[in-house]
Amino acid sequence: MDKSPQKYDDNYQPDYESNWGGNEAYTEVDVDKGTNVESENIQYEKKDSKNQIIISILIFGALATVAFIIGILKNTAEDFEKRYSQYNEINDAFKDFSKYSYVDLERTATTSYPILIEDFPETKNFAKYCLPCTSIFSNLENVFDSEMTKRKIENIKHIPLSETDLYLNIASKTNDLIDNYQEPYYPSAFDIIKKPSVTDYKLSLRVLKSCLWASLYYASQDKTSEALLLAFAPILVCQDIETNSADGADMDTKIAEVKIDACKQLLYLINFYKLDKNLIKKIAITFIKIVNSEPSFVRQIENHMRCDKNYFSYLEKENNAFVKYILNSKMHKEWYDRIFNEAREQIRELEKSGDFSNFNSWQKNLYSLLLGANQKQDKKAKGKTQIINSYIIFKEQELTLTRKALNHQVPYFGYYYFIYLEKIAIMKGTAVALAFKAYMAEKSIKPFTESELNTWLGIYIPKDPLSRRAYRFHPSFNSKYLLEGSTIKNTYYSPVYIEKNLPLLVEGGIR
Repeated sequence: MDKSPQKYDDNYQPDYESNWGGNEAYTEVDVDKGTNVESENIQYEKKDSKNQIIISILIFGALATVAFIIGILKNTAEDFEKRYSQYNEINDAFKDFSKYSYVDLERTATTSYPILIEDFPETKNFAKYCLPCTSIFSNLENVFDSEMTKRKIENIKHIPLSETDLYLNIASKTNDLIDNYQEPYYPSAFDIIKKPSVTDYKLSLRVLKSCLWASLYYASQDKTSEALLLAFAPILVCQDIETNSADGADMDTKIAEVKIDACKQLLYLINFYKLDKNLIKKIAITFIKIVNSEPSFVRQIENHMRCDKNYFSYLEKENNAFVKYILNSKMHKEWYDRIFNEAREQIRELEKSGDFSNFNSWQKNLYSLLLGANQKQDKKAKGKTQIINSYIIFKEQELTLTRKALNHQVPYFGYYYFIYLEKIAIMKGTAVALAFKAYMAEKSIKPFTESELNTWLGIYIPKDPLSRRAYRFHPSFNSKYLLEGSTIKNTYYSPVYIEKNLPLLVEGGIR
């Protein structure tokens, strides 16, 4: 082996490029990798920072949401508690509101009486001469039951009417009023409230019923003229009350009952007693004037509204929370106006057509509207079950309270209307019977036609308000009545005071 020094070759060039190229490539790779790692670390740190921010925001948002929800729940609970408390206050006030539902707030300690009985309450020993306050005849057919009437007369014999001229004085006043009778002017219900004439209504009715019992008593004593005048007195007094005061003008059956009782006593007298022909004719003419000027049922609706106005005004001054709420309710005002406007129109239409079916349908729909509770219908139950939402009472609080108010304010129009219709039918029939009897007393024969009776009286007798035709002067052969009227025949109402027909004058019943 040759160990001599290697000769230098001038042409020799080291492979720097080759050698360094490899190292250079390696170095470049390492630099790039380091740079990428560093970049990735930075990016990771940025992403981590963003994630932390997002998480922080989410956590903060969640906490804020929870806090917001808690705040809402707290406010909702506080609002619920507040509204629940307010509702309870209003609901408790409704109890006070309904407590006075039958109080007439127009009556005051200062009392004026119809002219016929203005001195009666001042009479000494009033209780001693106040006769039974029940009806003498429970229905019209009892008028013709002589045995029952005899028992009634026996019942009043123990009352010492022979010791007083009180009822005889009333009879005398009645005669004067008939002689000076003027047809009344009925002011509107809203005019009456401006200057009401206040009457002790309860006492007046006691006096009037006492007059009817006194009439029965004096008839048994053959004081028939006094008996006839006392029987007619309640008709005059009731008209005075209805014309000049608010009392009795509302939908109240009490005054209708008194008028009907007076008619029964008049029918009893003209069927079973011989009476003064001039007095009968005078009373007949006056009675026809009265029935022809009877206030309409629409006027009674208006009076009912007027009484409501007084009632609410009074309780508003008493700071009743329920009344204050209702007076500020737009819904209540709209419903109230709509209901009573519809009632007026329905009654007017009924009086024109006599069709009870449409009126009855309207009334049923009205009360289904008023009585409907704040309930949600369960569709799956198909109308069989209703589910009450405990929170809807606040959502629909105005609806709930409006219905409560209207259930108190809105009468059952049909009931009062049919009582009113019976009253008019009985009063008109009795007025015609008086005229019929007066004609017979003077001429000793029955009138053959309505026009013949009209000519003799000098005034047109009224038509039967039920059949809308003339009264039957000549009933069928097998009838026991000389004069008859019709009755209400429909499926919507059973007459209270008229049974089967309207008996007026019986064949062979005259003494």
